[in-house]
Amino acid sequence: MEIDKCLKRIEYNGNREPNVENLQLLSYAYKLAVPYSSLQFWGGKRTVLDVEAIYQKIVIERQGGICCELNYLFMWILRKLGYKVKFFEADFYQERSEKFTRDHHHMVLLVELSGDQYYVDPGWITFGPMKLELMSPYVETHGRYRFRTMHDRDGWCYIERHKKTILDVEGNISKKGPATSVTGFCDSECAKEESQHWTFLFRFNTLPANSEDFQDCIDFLHDNDQSTLYHKILLMRFEPKKMLRFFDDCFVVREIVDPNTDKIITEVKISTDEELLLLARQKFKCEIKHKLTYFSVKNRKACQSH
Repeated sequence: MEIDKCLKRIEYNGNREPNVENLQLLSYAYKLAVPYSSLQFWGGKRTVLDVEAIYQKIVIERQGGICCELNYLFMWILRKLGYKVKFFEADFYQERSEKFTRDHHHMVLLVELSGDQYYVDPGWITFGPMKLELMSPYVETHGRYRFRTMHDRDGWCYIERHKKTILDVEGNISKKGPATSVTGFCDSECAKEESQHWTFLFRFNTLPANSEDFQDCIDFLHDNDQSTLYHKILLMRFEPKKMLRFFDDCFVVREIVDPNTDKIITEVKISTDEELLLLARQKFKCEIKHKLTYFSVKNRKACQSH
């Protein structure tokens, strides 16, 4: 494993000194270069949280990976560059059920710099580094976030996302957000702990974790029919002012108007493995080293159900 090859993979040619500014540049470069991908769930190798295997997959073969893989490799890169990094288990929040997912569903990284803790998470939708300051809005190109704790909830820490306005391809509002500001809090209501302006993204604790803690989660994603990825593929990639996403059978490109507003500029249905393979390579910059079986399996199951 070579750090130079990792930095070449993410097209990072900047300063390597461990500090907040360089951490931000590294996280941003990693996020733009390496896509989230669950393609391996459909005909590929089984996911194992082994840094050498992940390095081979993402750096050498130029594939993507799921959040645990992406953040695990990024942690290795940061440690090689001299950063003090720890990883912790996290649970995603599901808005429909208003519940958090099972334990170990996500991995978050905390980096210590000059006595402060910074959250970074290029394996999902944020860039970072977000300084862990209670109730202090953190703004980046793709959204606004805040960190909070709730002492009545067993010591978990919470990352919240500010709700956004979504415009459809015609420019009409399909989902109205509350935002009136792109920097701090919108108003006094927005600044409250229990505010309708915000929704949970996930929660995490700061108990020591190890890689084995996450393998159960990965096995759940592969094998359990309660797992979303057991049934559907998810691909995500970011550009400076765009977010590209494929889920189930729909490819969507959102233009980031500002941290509070997204506009859908592309919405296309995909129906064959050949189309998906081309999409993954051209739009998500994701190579595939196996025969993709997603739509063939999906269509066979649909025929059997009839």
